[in-house]
Formats: sequence, structure tokens, C-alpha cells
Amino acid sequence: MLTFISEKQKKEILKLISQQFEIENLTLPHIFVKDTNDRVFIINQKIREIELKDYKIESIGLYFCKLVHNEVRLSMEGSYIIGKQAKKNILEINNEQLKDWMQGKDIKLEDNQNNLNGFIIIKYNQDFLGEGKLKDNLVLNYVPKERRSNKI
Repeated sequence: MLTFISEKQKKEILKLISQQFEIENLTLPHIFVKDTNDRVFIINQKIREIELKDYKIESIGLYFCKLVHNEVRLSMEGSYIIGKQAKKNILEINNEQLKDWMQGKDIKLEDNQNNLNGFIIIKYNQDFLGEGKLKDNLVLNYVPKERRSNKI
């Protein structure tokens, strides 16, 4: 079952994202909807014109993030939307790390030069590839199995 997120809750989510990635004046013109697994989807404002109670809807919109213990874990698409504005907690990876990441492997960091912490956005050249969680100089991979590739 989907529930609409209030404007107050939406602001709280955007505040968490802003703090994690040092973004000023983060706004998204979308409506936020949450499912029973705490996944947040973003939808165009025009959805308000449709009477949703007449339909059995299990999923709608673009999967944006997941709420995890008062933190926000961005989806691959969410990392792309947010990544362009982020000023911190971005890990730029090389070609070898890209192969590992897209195969679902974690990335080992030699040292944490960039003072990364918590959930971090993975970037290769101009592409944002999702988000991982930094734990003990290891970036835990959250790329879904169906989106992994051995052909890179």
C-alpha cells in the first residue's frame, strides 16, 4: 500500500539529504509517496488530478530513496538527481573500481582522504552509479542484482 508523504515529512527527508551531501536549498517539485518497505517514490504533481482510491496501485513513480534508521539511502536514479548538486560524500571511482562496482562487489578504500562518511554517492566520470555505505574503509555495494553487469 502506498501513502502520500506530507510536506513536513518531505522537508525532513530533503533536510537529511542536504546535510549528508552538503546541498544548499534542495527542493524537488515532486510529490513523495512511500510504500510499506519505506521506499520513497517521486511523482509528478499532476497525480493529484487522478482519484487514486479507485485503483489498486502497488507502485507508482520513480524509485528515489529508502528510509533507513533516520538516514536516506538513494536509489541509482536518486543518486543521479542529487549527485549533480552534492558537494560532499561523493566517491569518484576509477575504471577498475567501476568493473567491481557494477558486478556488485564492495570497494575497498586505501584511506579516507575525502572525509567520506555514511551513505556516499558513487561517481564515474560524469555518471552517478548509485549509493554505497562506507564502513571501515569499505564501501558496501547496494546495486540491485538485476542491474549488475559483468560486461563492463
